[in-house]
Amino acid sequence: MPRRLRLIGRYGNGALALLNALFAPVSIAQGQPIVGLGFLAVLALACFNIYLVEKAAWATSEEEWLAGEVRKAELRHKLELLNEAETAAHEIPKT
Repeated sequence: MPRRLRLIGRYGNGALALLNALFAPVSIAQGQPIVGLGFLAVLALACFNIYLVEKAAWATSEEEWLAGEVRKAELRHKLELLNEAETAAHEIPKT
């Protein structure tokens, strides 16, 4: 996952969650429970979105690690083939 998207997902939603956590009790205390419930609903969605962003970042990083491991295995195999070819080329033919 690109770093920019992860930062926006983490800190943007964190700021949204913080603001809604502040506004919800204030609106409920002022006698507007419906508005307060709306703020709480947006707070829950922001927290869930943070969870999803972190989960996606974890899954993406694991996929990238696995792709790197596959690439390393392919390069090791090519290196073995090159070493075998070089060894065969340097052997003295027996007559």
